[in-house]
Amino acid sequence: MKTLFNWQEEAMLSLYENNKLTSGIIEAVTGSGKTMLGLSIINDNSTKKILVITPTIVLAKQWFDEIIKYKLSTSNNLGIYYSRYKKIGDITVAVINSIRNINLVFLEQFDIVIVDECHHLPSDKNIKIFEKLKNKVIIGLTSVLQREDGRHILLDLPVKYRYTHIEATKEKVISDFIIIVKYLDLLEDEKLEYGKINSFINSYFKEFNYDFNTVKQCITNPVATELMRGFQKRKNIIYNSKAKIIEVFKILNFSNYNKSIIFTETKEMANKLSEFLIKNNIKNNVYKSDSEKVLKDIIIEDFKNGFFNVLISPKCLDEGVDLPECDLGIIVSGSSTKRQFIQRIGRILRKKDNIAKLYILCCRNTVEEKWINKYLKNIDKNKVIYNEN
Repeated sequence: MKTLFNWQEEAMLSLYENNKLTSGIIEAVTGSGKTMLGLSIINDNSTKKILVITPTIVLAKQWFDEIIKYKLSTSNNLGIYYSRYKKIGDITVAVINSIRNINLVFLEQFDIVIVDECHHLPSDKNIKIFEKLKNKVIIGLTSVLQREDGRHILLDLPVKYRYTHIEATKEKVISDFIIIVKYLDLLEDEKLEYGKINSFINSYFKEFNYDFNTVKQCITNPVATELMRGFQKRKNIIYNSKAKIIEVFKILNFSNYNKSIIFTETKEMANKLSEFLIKNNIKNNVYKSDSEKVLKDIIIEDFKNGFFNVLISPKCLDEGVDLPECDLGIIVSGSSTKRQFIQRIGRILRKKDNIAKLYILCCRNTVEEKWINKYLKNIDKNKVIYNEN
């Protein structure tokens, strides 16, 4: 096993009471080593039967490979459980959607349950799993526990330890970084369309006390229906602005980087951006969630091996894929979700020698400004540059 960072040792100690492992959540910034913490828990409890739950097959495979790498289990007693492959062992790695409706007998055999990205556990679909696990020792790992829908309060577990990006950067656990917010103007036709939609929203949103959830709950109301369509149309204008495509090209053309990852909100924008960059001699590839697993694995390996140095991701690389080589990130399209921002910045903060840069493209005089201000609120102000040009 690797030597643990100080924070990992402190987090481990926080989980023990009277030399006995207890349930709790560890909230630590992406890239700081939550998986290694989990592996150490497995190593310290080698006589116990342990279940590791992940949100995706990609993450399950990473855990499976790491358990083998550190010889925490032999192939004979290491299991993996998801839709296409089911094998139970003393240590079993399971994808959460494969065990949602599993019977209690399956869960009863385990002494300890480690839930990676545990903020998924209190969702409407997954909460039944948590209810079945309440008599187990549950260790939750996450970078951001708080959910936008507030359901994290259903996860009745104490947060035993928190480790922030400020601490991790200071202690050189993750790379030092700088965030550059670049403000752009919508093109004239985009600005005109945005103005029309925004005027409609401002006129009728007040009927619902400016509360988005109230609009959703009243979806049978014709005005609420039109408002929901308006919200989406407004987002799409921001997400797919042509001004952002030009700006991405400029950043890539004038930046010194080893590997770059670009985040978009839509596949449409990812494809348009990819085509534009290829036409301008910048090799890249698009990592899509609906691609075949084999193809996705090939794309990641080709990226790591340098066949291309720009990877474009429409949302699906936000969580779970380890890309330690990246030192430049570009968020083309922001969103109102803080977790998404934390996951994205984590993709470029894996420990490396050089300073990582994250560009955030923001359409001026739009709701995107509010979103960005929201998720930069808790970021060290010395790490953020606002570029008005």
